Amino acid sequence: MQKLDIVLPLYHPHEGWEQHIITAVNGLQSYFSGKDCEIHLYLTNDGYPVEHYSQEYLNAINAALDGKLHFLPYEPNRGKGYSLRHMIARTE
Repeated sequence: MQKLDIVLPLYHPHEGWEQHIITAVNGLQSYFSGKDCEIHLYLTNDGYPVEHYSQEYLNAINAALDGKLHFLPYEPNRGKGYSLRHMIARTE
């Protein structure tokens, strides 16, 4: 089985961010339908206070990904480069 890991740093995302991600995930799943490929999404808050990321939104994204969401929060903000390295170190 092949695996596609997507890393996405977030810092104070705009309203509706979760639906945008779900729509993109659904498109990827449709594209890979019938192929032997798992999609994993790695999100980080990039130092933004974690309470601003609704558990309801994270649960909806995780459900769209069949449990393959990895939310990796940390504080304080250390920039996009650190955020990417933080997530990539945890991918396969």
